Amino acid sequence: SKIQAHKADYDAFLKSISFGALTASVPPVAVQPQGSPSTDPHAGVSMIPAFKSYTSPEGWTLDPQERPMRVATFHVSGGGQNADVIISMLPADMFGTPEANMNRWRGQVGLGPITDANTVPRSDITVGGGSGFLVEFTGPDPDSASAEQLVVAQVTKGSHAFFFKLIGPAKLVGQQKNAFNSFLQSIQFATE
Repeated sequence: SKIQAHKADYDAFLKSISFGALTASVPPVAVQPQGSPSTDPHAGVSMIPAFKSYTSPEGWTLDPQERPMRVATFHVSGGGQNADVIISMLPADMFGTPEANMNRWRGQVGLGPITDANTVPRSDITVGGGSGFLVEFTGPDPDSASAEQLVVAQVTKGSHAFFFKLIGPAKLVGQQKNAFNSFLQSIQFATE
């Protein structure tokens, strides 16, 4: 089967992961925290080893807790609501079919599956020299207070695929789209 053909590569990849070593082996780099430039070269230290630099938007809080499959998590608050920015990185050839990804993302906001990923409107995007696309999904009854929205940027840089997801209440996500895009444009990757 197709999966069996890649099992040895996948097992080798899993064995190569060392979360403690990843954090310790990548030196911290200065960033511009909370959307404001700083003249202090030590103001803010990147806690995201996959990024050489980035600027976190005002009001975003980097969660220091490590989570499986995530490069980083930011928490965003506004108007009594909370959203998350979730960043993941996978080998560029090991993240599923376009339909599987689109359906996983649609399911996260309560939408049903589709059979053709090409029917989903997308915008081309460049992040840190890597190319990809951006898609948006809003759950059922988009005008209700409980509607969820998800904005996803999938970017390939070298041998890695990065997934940037802004997810939460539709109203807050809508308010954070510009900050999300600015964050994406500020990223410089540490890889390749």
